[in-house]
Amino acid sequence: MTVEVTDGTNSAATQVHITVLDNNDNAPVFSQPTYDITISEDTPPETEVVQVLASDRDEHHRLTYSLHSAIDPSSLRLFRIDPSTGTVYTTERLDHEARAQHILTVMVRE
Repeated sequence: MTVEVTDGTNSAATQVHITVLDNNDNAPVFSQPTYDITISEDTPPETEVVQVLASDRDEHHRLTYSLHSAIDPSSLRLFRIDPSTGTVYTTERLDHEARAQHILTVMVRE
């Protein structure tokens, strides 16, 4: 856009550059709806289990991952997630006889 001013005799013009910023109007989306992982009960603590991946169509987004819930709340103490990478780790050894399956819900936010 060019803006021109005048005092009736003299005039001057300048250009104005307008940048339109991207609005945060797109929700993050996981790369797949579920992640099915099988691990051994003798897996040591702090072992990487899986990395969940999400993307967002908005520019300059920074996604943060968290463990939101679990079918059995005691499962939440057995796993942790890196908030910036989405990598899930064990926090202690797992016991197949105590619980053969853990179903976790991961949440991602901008």
